[in-house]
Amino acid sequence: MLAPKYIVDIATDGMSALKLIKQHEYDVILLDVMLPKMSGYEVCKKLREDYSLYELPILLMTAKSRADDIVTGFLTGANDYIIKPYDRYEILSRVGTLITLKKAVRDVFTLNNEMLENRKEAIFKLGEVAEKRSKETGNHVKRVSEYSCFLAKIYG
Repeated sequence: MLAPKYIVDIATDGMSALKLIKQHEYDVILLDVMLPKMSGYEVCKKLREDYSLYELPILLMTAKSRADDIVTGFLTGANDYIIKPYDRYEILSRVGTLITLKKAVRDVFTLNNEMLENRKEAIFKLGEVAEKRSKETGNHVKRVSEYSCFLAKIYG
């Protein structure tokens, strides 16, 4: 099985990790829980102040395998948690999944924004059509205008 190629940066402690993350854009963060100066839990919690779960996926890695350790990891904002010793292909699979999910969420947001723009354009066109109606259908124009305003309020 061929592994994908990734560009990797390494930080030796939590403070260095935070500094690197501010300077560069990363697809995913692999974060050891037991770091000097600042634990991986603390780094994760700090990152969640600026990045959502989908903006910056975090995979916590540790030898801590108790249920409360895992729960703590997720409560601090981790997307995933892997226990040492781990298999290389398991890490690659989890990283690949996190990156795929990140891209999927980004695509959904893009599509949602496009749909919102299309709705706005449809409402505008509906208003243009309503303005061109004849006097005989004046009440119809009024109803269409009211409906257009209603849709505009709902969809921003």
